[in-house]
Parts: sequence; structure tokens; C-alpha cells
Amino acid sequence: MQDAATIERIRRKFQALEVVLDERSRRQWAAAEAKELGYGGVSAVARATGFARDTVQLGLRELEYRQQH
Repeated sequence: MQDAATIERIRRKFQALEVVLDERSRRQWAAAEAKELGYGGVSAVARATGFARDTVQLGLRELEYRQQH
């Protein structure tokens, strides 16, 4: 479980970036944030951004695929 300060930090970063990112890059940015946080990261990023957990998890799969190819 991530603390409120972590959620707020993610929220501020997302608000700064969302206007310049397209849907796919938003999803992949969110996934990178979640991965960096480790356990509970997907939930924390979902709370901070308003994304569904499934959206963040899709971003994780996309990043993993890109690393393998």
C-alpha cells in the first residue's frame, strides 16, 4: 500500500504530462510508474490517475513486449 504523499506525487506528474501524451503513451507511463513502485504500484497509479487497474496492467504488458522485441 502506497501512502498519500506517493499518490499525490504521481497525480501531479500525471497532470503535468497528460496534455502531451496520447492514450498509449499515458498507459505506458502509468505502467512505468507502477513498476517502479513495486507491490501495490498498479493500484496506487490507478488511484492517482483515475485509470482502471486493467489499463495500467495493459501498459505493463505492452512495456514487457517492447523489451522482448
